[in-house]
Amino acid sequence: MIKAAKITLLTLALLLIGWLGLVICDQEAAFRVPLEYIKFQLLKSRISTVDVPAGVDSYQYKVQLVFAEAFKPDVELRALITGGTMETVVFLNSSGEAVTLVAADPSIWDHESREFALERGGHGDGTGQLLSSWMSMKDYDNVPLRLEDYKVSRKSRQLPAGLKEKLMKVWVDALIHAKRDQHRIGLDGGTFDYFVQTSARGALRGKIWSPDEGTIPYALLPITNTLIEYLFRGISEEKIEEAINNYWTLAAKRTPESLELEWLGLDAHGFPLRAN
Repeated sequence: MIKAAKITLLTLALLLIGWLGLVICDQEAAFRVPLEYIKFQLLKSRISTVDVPAGVDSYQYKVQLVFAEAFKPDVELRALITGGTMETVVFLNSSGEAVTLVAADPSIWDHESREFALERGGHGDGTGQLLSSWMSMKDYDNVPLRLEDYKVSRKSRQLPAGLKEKLMKVWVDALIHAKRDQHRIGLDGGTFDYFVQTSARGALRGKIWSPDEGTIPYALLPITNTLIEYLFRGISEEKIEEAINNYWTLAAKRTPESLELEWLGLDAHGFPLRAN
């Protein structure tokens, strides 16, 4: 015990010597660093981190919590777009209502980034800058402390039954051809996550990262975008029909080598399982 006490005193002495050296070399930093560290610890104590189920991606889980309405049991079709500050979902429920939700700035990804910085606990980014995560917390001043506090814009409109049926057929076609061994990811761009459930097929879900123009997954984007514009700007149903027809034109040329959606396995609650 005496030996442990000596080691602790020695550590404190070395820290004091280091701080005095910092005072001599940089007085502003000498007083700013302890203050920033205290602020960092206070912020850390105020934020309750999200308890993510085992095997589920943390960011995906948070998105589903914020967009909870889009993941209710009565949702029959859904397209989720994420990437950087872009977080939007459009879905159809069993009553035929089309709904789109848009997360306000700052994004849910900012919440994930701040949690990652907190987990680093002042260890920096691996470049030796030990104080970087303490100092960088000011970048997250506008990020809500709790996911429940995120603001979401909502638009809805009743969809004609015939149009809903056509959309369901497209989603089923795209998802029954999803490939299990196809993985695409990059630094920029966005991820497009598709879901459909029918009595005949059950629940199907797949995703794609920034599909190349001219591919079958790329043809899903104009359908998704026109559906969102239909809700936000009131464009005509014919625009959605046109995008649907373009999809079927490409799908008719499908080959075994065609780029498809990446198949997603789902847990008991409908969350996509994290890839190993």
